[in-house]
Amino acid sequence: MNRVLDVPPGNVLITQDESSSGFYVLLSGKLEVFKDGVLICAYDQRGTIFGELSGILNEPRSSTVIARSQVKAIHVSSPDLIKFIQKTPDIGAKIIKTLAARLVMTSRNYASISKSPFPQNVEMVGNRIKEAFLDNVKGLGPARRRSLDLEFETIENLKTASLESIRKVDGIGDKMAEQLYSLLHE
Repeated sequence: MNRVLDVPPGNVLITQDESSSGFYVLLSGKLEVFKDGVLICAYDQRGTIFGELSGILNEPRSSTVIARSQVKAIHVSSPDLIKFIQKTPDIGAKIIKTLAARLVMTSRNYASISKSPFPQNVEMVGNRIKEAFLDNVKGLGPARRRSLDLEFETIENLKTASLESIRKVDGIGDKMAEQLYSLLHE
């Protein structure tokens, strides 16, 4: 049975390690996805499918999904996702494309590690890259890191960003933007 959900900001749609109960299709709003408490991505595109992996693998949920804004989503309840996909091949094709796109993004981010000027300070966090040298930037706490992560998604995107685009990030400001820009372009 499909249900349309209206989810207020801050509410949890999926909790990591819980049992799977179908998947979701985002209609509107913005979601944040956390793995072990670390933000790994955000979704805001209509039609984004999420929560499908645990159903395919028949494993507990691999991450927590929280509404960042007012979210409208369809919950597709299916105890056996494989049978559901066999009955609805158009949705199955969308799920395959979604998983393939996520794999490509993860592969690109992983490949960018070898191009990093600080390869000893890089570790993969989901499909995001965390670079340890940013941990030592004075005044760059978790909230600012999260804002940068939501805006730029990868360290490579941050490195190629203009000073002006860094300044525009929520909570960064002129002084921090200049400090980051200088650090990233040494």
